[in-house]
Amino acid sequence: MGTFGNYIRLLEKIDAFTAEIRDKHPLSFNCGPGCSTCCVGGITIWRVEFDHIRKQIGVCNTRVTSHKSRVTEKETERNNCAFLNDDGHCAIYDSRPVVCRLWGTPLMIPVGHEHEWGIHSRASSQSAKGTLICCDQNFARGRSLEELSLADAINSQTVIQALAAINHVYCKKQDLDPTARYAISEVLA
Repeated sequence: MGTFGNYIRLLEKIDAFTAEIRDKHPLSFNCGPGCSTCCVGGITIWRVEFDHIRKQIGVCNTRVTSHKSRVTEKETERNNCAFLNDDGHCAIYDSRPVVCRLWGTPLMIPVGHEHEWGIHSRASSQSAKGTLICCDQNFARGRSLEELSLADAINSQTVIQALAAINHVYCKKQDLDPTARYAISEVLA
């Protein structure tokens, strides 16, 4: 795993938890391949994510190389993510950043952090510990967010703190600013 070992382990944990929740509540997940509602332009990522995506593109993703030549002004016209293909699929799905992995799964936003997430989703439920949110496509049928236990949600602060720590260590080793954020579209530059 080398340079990106801790980051890759975090991605694996997120993916495993997401798979577990999808298996537990299969009727509640409507988003899937081709769903691109949340694939908007302007997403920013941390340096460890940026460099990991760039490395993956250079190493093994020829689909992205052909996609890169088609991005141009179409991205700004549609206000979509630079990696969203014309067929609505993510060109970097296996390398996508944390924010993209988190959104479809229920997230618990601890009390006091709601403003950081700009909570405005129809799919939200509040409790004394925080707010549960997820993509508006999910938990609209089957089980609702109000019926979920906190064990069925990812604690957003825990993940963000882990990612921040991983990014900080990565940036310090590279002599980079650990507070800098990068537009995901800049990976293609």
